[in-house]
Amino acid sequence: MGLEGFYQCVPANCELLRRSITDEEYGNFLTMLYRFKPEKPHPMWEGEDVEFLRDLNQLLNDNPGLHLRNFTLDSAWDVLEYVISPARRAQNYEQPDLGRKAVNGEKELAPHLMGAQGVAMRLIPPETVKKILTYLMQTDFKANFDLPQMLQAGVYKCPEDWTEETFWAYVDGYLKDFTGLFRQAAIHNEAVLVWID
Repeated sequence: MGLEGFYQCVPANCELLRRSITDEEYGNFLTMLYRFKPEKPHPMWEGEDVEFLRDLNQLLNDNPGLHLRNFTLDSAWDVLEYVISPARRAQNYEQPDLGRKAVNGEKELAPHLMGAQGVAMRLIPPETVKKILTYLMQTDFKANFDLPQMLQAGVYKCPEDWTEETFWAYVDGYLKDFTGLFRQAAIHNEAVLVWID
């Protein structure tokens, strides 16, 4: 099983985030992928998450369509990061640019909020979401796409047996949908939660 990127729009100052950051037991339920996706999430883990679910359902009721404002890059997250992030192409992980922040998030939420594979959950605040959207909409990324170079750079899950044309069509589709997620987040003035798990 490999790492996948999942992205969920969320109001930046909601109680669900606040309590997940301050309460480790409660926050464990936030680390589970796809809890936002059904319109009415149901309790799991023998009802241990009943308080979390109460708050999640209230959040979904207060923000119509929130359960639809999410997206997965599957295992293509590093491929997309390579294409949209000069820092990733330069292997400069100390100076994150907007492309790197878009894929990996801007700030860690709390030390206890980790995915199953030990990667910290991160958040992109609304003001950064808007900057990322502008960047994604105004930049032509095709020139950054070089399949042999990506293979040489060890980009995660980069396929060796695809043609450049076929693989670019695949990446471009992800890029358009990823931009669409940031457009929705900006329209609703929401943050974006990031799981690489």
